[in-house]
Amino acid sequence: MRCKYREVRTVCGEYLDVDIFPVMQVKYNAKRGKRFKPTSETMARYNQRKRETRLEQLVLTNFSEDGLFFNPTWDSESLPEDEREAKRFVVNFLRRLKAYRRKNGLPELKYIYKIERGKRSGRLHSHMILNCCDMPLGMLDEIWAKGYCYSSRLQCDASGCPGLAKYFCKGKDKDPEEDEDLGNTVGYSWVASRNLEKPKRFSRDGRVSKRQAVEICTGEAAPKPTFERLYPGYELAEVRSMYNEINGGYYITARMRRIQTRKKVQQCRKRS
Repeated sequence: MRCKYREVRTVCGEYLDVDIFPVMQVKYNAKRGKRFKPTSETMARYNQRKRETRLEQLVLTNFSEDGLFFNPTWDSESLPEDEREAKRFVVNFLRRLKAYRRKNGLPELKYIYKIERGKRSGRLHSHMILNCCDMPLGMLDEIWAKGYCYSSRLQCDASGCPGLAKYFCKGKDKDPEEDEDLGNTVGYSWVASRNLEKPKRFSRDGRVSKRQAVEICTGEAAPKPTFERLYPGYELAEVRSMYNEINGGYYITARMRRIQTRKKVQQCRKRS
């Protein structure tokens, strides 16, 4: 059975995600090996990681430069009776916000939101990612008009925003080691507007040889110069690798960030 390595590149704005993994080529009429079924715990971790990566790539593609983390709450007088009414309030807020931006000549609204119920308090609240850094924060509070709001600029470092993605995709149960009342997700983990740009994915075989994969995973080759030579114009932010004892394959996941774009952002901040 021959093995070649496949490279999948995902372009997320100024970020580049690279996945390198083996692809087994089975000969015609070859006898199948024994099937391996991963445990439910392993699959749960894999699916959770996949959900977090999908959301993070979507955020980096659409909100890395003008994203706003908006956290509106309901006061006692406006508190929704149930989860359906809470969703209706959020949808109506987004409609009013979309109308405001259209009226004032601002770019079309993009959003990702989720609704939660506090685990200890039981109160419903919401979290949103909006492309509204071009608006006064007081205007967002005025359009919400249902209670206290907390806003902050979306912070994306060299590694992206893994903490935010993990927060939006957290499961129904809180980690017993955490003391914070993170709450339980209502309905789906998150809802996104339809106008979000999808990350661009490209796939090719043979770009990275098995020898290169082995050297990166075993530490024989330094990952930073290797990846920056393979992908000029990008700087390596982080890399993860693992060896699969079942199929003898090496798996590598790396995140890179475009160098020129980051320098321009730093120059703009110095001028301002």
